[in-house]
Parts: sequence; structure tokens; C-alpha cells
Amino acid sequence: MADQHEWRRWLLLAAAVLLPIAAGVLWDLCEPLRIRAGDRPLAYEDLTVSRLEPVDIPGVTLTVEDIDTREGFIRVCLTNSGSKTYHYDPYVFMEAEVDGTWRTIPYVWGDTSRVSLLLLGTLRPDENDPLSLAWWHLYGALREGHYRVCAYLWGYDEPMDSGCIIAAEMDLVLRSASAG
Repeated sequence: MADQHEWRRWLLLAAAVLLPIAAGVLWDLCEPLRIRAGDRPLAYEDLTVSRLEPVDIPGVTLTVEDIDTREGFIRVCLTNSGSKTYHYDPYVFMEAEVDGTWRTIPYVWGDTSRVSLLLLGTLRPDENDPLSLAWWHLYGALREGHYRVCAYLWGYDEPMDSGCIIAAEMDLVLRSASAG
């Protein structure tokens, strides 16, 4: 009988410790949805000016394949028609052009380190890799305008910090739900 009470005591102790942790994790996961529910548009003029300078890599392109404005989803394709192999970070990101200046769009939860898990992609010669960006979950409501989707690449045999940014520009045109 004492063993049964001891087991229950450990179970209650574990629940007391783990339930608040689980609740905190769920709260953090729901943060973008709480912000999204408000549909507050960004004040683009207040965004930080981007310090990124995308470059042209011979034989490598990033193209926007599809923009789903209802779901807040963009599909891009990274193409390597050259002879060199590259690594890339599969977490592409967006910037907005405001009055001729590119500006960094902050994630809705503010902390960009929570997005990238340091997963690596490898782009070999004559290969296409489709990538997706769910902007609605990362940035919240965006307004119509000119944007660029950016990806970070570096040579296969080179250190990660030797890489560069490539970008694909696009115009975001929002359609009303009644527009079909």
C-alpha cells in the first residue's frame, strides 16, 4: 500500500512540474495566432532598414513560383544550373520595399532565433529545390506592396559565415474573400 501512495506522489509531483512547462510551450506556440487574430498591419515606415545586399551567384536563381494570399503562403524554387554545390538555410525570409528602401520585416513574436533550427539544405548542380514560406504565421498580416524573398547560401566546402544572400522580388496583391 505504501508503494502505491509513493507512486501517486511521484505522479503528482511530475504533473506539477511538467504541466506548467507544457502550458508555457503551448502559450508560445499560440502567440502568432493571437497576434494574427488582431490583423494589425505593420507600420512599414518604422521598420529597420535592411543591411543585406543580395548578390548574383552564377548559375543559381531563386524564383517565386506561387503566392497564396488566402493562406499567407509563398512557394519559391532554388535552382542550380551551375557546376558548384551549395548549402543553404531552408528558412527563407521576406523584406518589404518602402519608398525605394528595403526594410526588414520582424517576426510576429520578435525573436528570430526561434524560427531557424539550423537545418541545412544541399543544392547540387542541375538541381531544383522547392521551398515554402508561411508568411502569415511568421509576419502576420502584410499589406500590398513590393517584397523580396531571401535565402542564405554558401559553398559546399566553405564555412557557413562565408555565404551570401540571394533574393527574388515580387509584388503582393491581396484579393478580398469575395473576389474568388
